[in-house]
Amino acid sequence: MNLIFAILGICGGVIAGIGDMLLDLKGKGNQKLGTSKNIDSNWLNMSEWRFRASVICGLVG
Repeated sequence: MNLIFAILGICGGVIAGIGDMLLDLKGKGNQKLGTSKNIDSNWLNMSEWRFRASVICGLVG
């Protein structure tokens, strides 16, 4: 039983990591803006499906 939970935990972590990468990869030409460099210039150019897929991956993970 512990092996099943270990495998499910690893799979959940991988799925959550994929969802996080969908938001973090902004593409070429991205610039960090603002005084604290928290604003990415390519947020407006990103496809909406990436946001949805990221939320779903986080939920499943």
